[in-house]
Amino acid sequence: METITLGEICEAIGGELVAEGEADRLRIAEVSTDSRRIFSVETLFVALPGGRTDGHRFVDDAAGRGAAGALVSTAWRRENKPGLACVVVEDTFAALQKLAGWYRRRFDLDVLGITGSNGKTTVKDLIAGILGQVRPFVASPGSYNSGLGVALSLLRIESRHEIALIEAGISETGEMPRLETMIRPTCGLLTNIGPAHIGGFGSRTVTAREKMQLFQGIGRNIGKAGWVLVPADEPLALVEADALECEVHRFGPGGDASLPRVDRWASDGRGGLRVILAFPDGLESPVILKAPSPVHVRNLEAAAAAAYLFGATPDQIIEAMDGFEPGPMRMEIWRSREGVTIVNDTYCADPASVSSALSSMSQITTSRRRVFVFGGMRDLGPHREREHQAVGELAAREEVDLLVLVGEACQEQTAEAYRENKPDGKVFSYETNDAAAAALKDVLEPGDAVLIKGPRQGRLEVIARQFLETMAPNRLHVNLAAIEGNIQRIRSLLKPGCRMLAVVKALAYGLDAIRLSRFLANCGVDYLGVASPDEGVVLRKSGVDLPILVMHTPVEEAEKIASFHLSAAVDSPDLVKRLSREAERAGHRIKVHLFIDTGMGTQGVAPEDAGDLAAEIARLETLELEGVMTHFAAPDDPGHDAFTRDQIDRFTEVCEHLAKMGIEPPIRHAAATAAAIRFPEAHFDMVRIGIGLYGLYNSEAVETVQPLECAVALVSRLTQVRGRGSGSTIGYGRSYVVENEGQLAGRIPLGYHDGLPRHLSNCGVVMIKGRPAPICGRVCMDLTMVDVSGIPDVRPGDEVLIFGERDGVVLRPEEVAATAGTIAHDLLACIGPRVQRVYENG
Repeated sequence: METITLGEICEAIGGELVAEGEADRLRIAEVSTDSRRIFSVETLFVALPGGRTDGHRFVDDAAGRGAAGALVSTAWRRENKPGLACVVVEDTFAALQKLAGWYRRRFDLDVLGITGSNGKTTVKDLIAGILGQVRPFVASPGSYNSGLGVALSLLRIESRHEIALIEAGISETGEMPRLETMIRPTCGLLTNIGPAHIGGFGSRTVTAREKMQLFQGIGRNIGKAGWVLVPADEPLALVEADALECEVHRFGPGGDASLPRVDRWASDGRGGLRVILAFPDGLESPVILKAPSPVHVRNLEAAAAAAYLFGATPDQIIEAMDGFEPGPMRMEIWRSREGVTIVNDTYCADPASVSSALSSMSQITTSRRRVFVFGGMRDLGPHREREHQAVGELAAREEVDLLVLVGEACQEQTAEAYRENKPDGKVFSYETNDAAAAALKDVLEPGDAVLIKGPRQGRLEVIARQFLETMAPNRLHVNLAAIEGNIQRIRSLLKPGCRMLAVVKALAYGLDAIRLSRFLANCGVDYLGVASPDEGVVLRKSGVDLPILVMHTPVEEAEKIASFHLSAAVDSPDLVKRLSREAERAGHRIKVHLFIDTGMGTQGVAPEDAGDLAAEIARLETLELEGVMTHFAAPDDPGHDAFTRDQIDRFTEVCEHLAKMGIEPPIRHAAATAAAIRFPEAHFDMVRIGIGLYGLYNSEAVETVQPLECAVALVSRLTQVRGRGSGSTIGYGRSYVVENEGQLAGRIPLGYHDGLPRHLSNCGVVMIKGRPAPICGRVCMDLTMVDVSGIPDVRPGDEVLIFGERDGVVLRPEEVAATAGTIAHDLLACIGPRVQRVYENG
């Protein structure tokens, strides 16, 4: 969000400013509806009423966290006197939407409004992945498509953006005009017209009419010609499109020959789809979608058409789409070592998505048996029983062998229709997720395929997670709530307005850069940092729109910086010249950060040469000197504090010298996690946080200043427990000798390929039932033996904590790393690909 004043906000929404002094001049650069997410003193807290709680209860909390002001209701203000400036209105939710509409109208950019019954977020992510190479853009985070989500999405627009991708979702008649007033799209895309939320609309005809209202102003009152994309096989949408005063393009089967189209597709044999994408110029190319559902073929076609209309070339579309993977819980596929396949599709459940998921089962695997776990559908109104009956019929047609119904959503209708069409099929019904999961564990056999489908509110992902723990003994649990908490803790140390760059290099220290970056974008992070251009390209292709700084750019890879709108750290004239040429070819400026070597000795221009290189950059119209940066050698070690302060002084001197030359980049940054915590004078304009995101420390000196919450846990399970005879040996090289007769040894199916350092052989420990179990013998590639004699009632299946925090048991990664002679960064970054990453919210 670009900075505006509290006075401008008050005028825009017709509110009354209640405050002391010149509060109308207070700067607002962020809007938050959650007091826990206030990271800046330039934040406006919006107190929204809710079903469970009222945001006005947290106005004082927002004030305590440093918010500049609050948007509150007249009724609340009559009874309360908060300790911060307040903009008072009758309805805070309506005022927030009015503010978003006013703010959007400040910018002259292309705004693509995306609506439809299904696929909005996936299509948006696909388009975003392509636009990362084409033009600067901003997109709705996650699935922000409600009245609140749209408002918050619009408030993310900045002057640097040329395109905004905004989702709009509705479930009842009369909702869309309010969203259209805010968004004022200059172009539009309808994904489909399906039975989702049909209970709120009554029919598909009404659904089409309501959703198409998003596009009614395009070409008429926006001031741009604009266009709308609609599916060629949606006659109800095409009828509504006839009334639009803009160009209407049709995509999909039977669509316009002037748009990209899917020529053919098939399973790639690995749980994905191989799609042949054809372009108007005759070019055909295969792309692989890492998703089994045929519905994604339509999503790809819609996204390719929209990007093409925005000016993307066939090569850019192909490169961005190849390897696309939908977000978590959208057809996640897990396979156990025993050959059981779990398909977790618990993101949503409506007739169209259920049909697509069932149809996808044959694409996923040639299974021994097909098992369908179904949690019902919502928002169907009078169509509820009929649509659930249709699911039972479809399950029978798709050769489902075992139908498992969970909850109370029309179980009888679904089961009856299934039995009528498949008499030899089996049906089980359970009231709770736990009961269903427990029963399934007893009946599943190697070779089975299990589809878990249900509404997000139904929490059916609980069943999927329980199966994951059974199927994947080795898991890295990532606590997203802890990561967000650590961001807040570090933010509390920073001066007002100091930005935060999250370092997500090396696959986000082994955690999964794409998923984590999408999450961080919603946590108030301002910038992302990666090591190489390729890491930045992967994030752009996944739809991440935050600024991305590449720390190490080989000269020959400068073209990737230009093509994917990345920023680059520079320290040589050769790289500067090459970036300048690539920027000229791309037709836009590249942002660069001048890297100064103040004593690290691995990267950067010498301080005495910084002025010349900065002046050269400043002379070039193709480059923008956005930042100047350095890196500290030992900010975590108190024994080198004098050297760190010398580095800070040298960096400050360079910045002052540049300022005297008339060169003052807006972002000066030097501190990574340790320096951000231990050296407030090194905060400058931005800090770079890496290992601190996960609650890990570089040293005890860092922990002493700011405690953090450990956000990771590497776990496994015992697969065998056996007694050993005195004098027998365990493992390669016979390096461990059993001393006591009957000593119990446990086997863990995790070794150094999975991330357990071999240097822990005969000296490391793991935790089982809250007690330490020493490692016996050498750590092998695929397994490790531990002494479990001191663990009461130990048995196969018991969970093993390798390191991290899990269910109140803590084995600090830093301690494990020290025993192995390495650092916590190394532990995380070396976790192998066989280990399942499991993301949790607390």
